[in-house]
Amino acid sequence: MANGWNCSICTFFNENARTRCSVCGQGEKPKASMSANRWACVRCTVVNPGNLTVCKTCGAPSPDELERRRLQKEEEERKKDEERQREQQRLQALVATEHRVLIPPYLRRDDPASALPVGLAHAAAAGRKATMYVIG
Repeated sequence: MANGWNCSICTFFNENARTRCSVCGQGEKPKASMSANRWACVRCTVVNPGNLTVCKTCGAPSPDELERRRLQKEEEERKKDEERQREQQRLQALVATEHRVLIPPYLRRDDPASALPVGLAHAAAAGRKATMYVIG
């Protein structure tokens, strides 16, 4: 830890210059950095065994557990995004298919051979009944 160490007995944060805990007088400064099989709780500073995923004192998750949860959440969000994209593509394909099936070519507005007025073509495309009057 930067500029100090946590007492293994009372968890007090001591200055680096101290060799014993300045509060309880029992804990000693660790010889080296914390071993890989232990972790310090970020909430209450208790040193926990490496096999625990939550702090034995306050229940806060370990740094490894926090990272595992973060990665799991990212994976779930990625899967949801992929599912949304697939659903959107499926709906777009469905709309395109329905457009081709429901509107005959002679009623489509983009068909240059269409002799129907635009308003009638729109009504047909919307599935409404329309009447065309021919005068003359």
